[in-house]
Amino acid sequence: MKEAPTLSVIVPTRAGWSLYEPYFVHQRREVEAVGGELLVLDGSGRPAPPDELIGPRTRWLSHPGESVLALRALGYPLARAPIVAVSEDHTRVPAGWAKAILECHAEHPEAAAIGGSVENGATTSYPEWAAYLCGHDRELPPLGRATPVSVIGVTNVSYKRAALAQLKPLRGIGVNDAVFQRDLARGGATLLVDDRISCVHEQHMTFRQATFLLFQAGRMGAASRRQRFTARELARVAITPAAPIILTARLGLWLARRRRSRLRYVFELPMITWLFGARAVGELVGYARGAGNSPLLLH
Repeated sequence: MKEAPTLSVIVPTRAGWSLYEPYFVHQRREVEAVGGELLVLDGSGRPAPPDELIGPRTRWLSHPGESVLALRALGYPLARAPIVAVSEDHTRVPAGWAKAILECHAEHPEAAAIGGSVENGATTSYPEWAAYLCGHDRELPPLGRATPVSVIGVTNVSYKRAALAQLKPLRGIGVNDAVFQRDLARGGATLLVDDRISCVHEQHMTFRQATFLLFQAGRMGAASRRQRFTARELARVAITPAAPIILTARLGLWLARRRRSRLRYVFELPMITWLFGARAVGELVGYARGAGNSPLLLH
C-alpha cells in the first residue's frame, strides 16, 4: 500500500484470529471502502492469519502477552492517516462507519476527537444488559450531532493524528483513552460525539464475569487517573464510596431524558447498582495499590 491512507483503524486484540475473524471482516470492509488501513495489534500469542485472509490494507502486528491498553500504545504511533480511529475485537461496525468518521472530521476540523454511539449486541442475559449500561453509559444513543463533551469513551472514538502527538502512555498500563481525552479537554481541545458514527458491542458474560470485569475496569481507571492526580481527582476519591448510588441515579436520568431503555433500566436496577459497586471497590483498590494485573485482565 504505497498511497497515504485516508483513515487508520487500530484494533488491539488478545482473542486470536478464530474469535476475532467475524468482527475483522466488517472492519476490513470499512477500511477498504475509504482507502484506509487497518492495524491489528495481536497480543494473543497465537498464529497470525495468512495474508490472503487479511488483504493488502491490513497490517497484522504480533506482540504476545501485551494487554489491550499496551497494544493501543503500540498501535497509535504507527498510524499513517490524518484521522485515526480505534475499535475492538468484539465490536461490529456497520456499513458506512468509516465514511461517517471521515465526514464528521471534515465538517469539524476544530475537533481533536470525535466519538460515536455504541449499541448492545449481547442481549441474551441479565448481566450482559447491566454490564453494557454500566460500561457504556457515556456512549448510549442518542448522542445528537456534533455534541460537545469532556470525555467520549474507549469503544468508538477517532482522533486527528495531530492530537495524538500529545499522547503520553501511562506507566505500566499503556493508553487509557478516557484519561487521554480528559487531558485533551483540560488543554482546551474540542471533543465531540455524533450519532452518525455507530457500532454494535458484543461482549457475552455471566454474572461473575461482569462483576470481575467492572472491578478490574475500576481498578485500572483509578490507577490511570492516579498518574494525572489533581485536586478534582482527590474529590473523586472522597466520594467513591457513594459512587454506586450516584452513578446509578445518573444513568437513570440519562435514559429518562432520552426515552431510551427505561423499562430495561428498572428491570436491571439491582444488577446495575451491584456492578457500579464492584467498580467503586476496584477504584479504591486502584487508588491505594495501583493497577496490578488489571490491564491484562481487561478485554
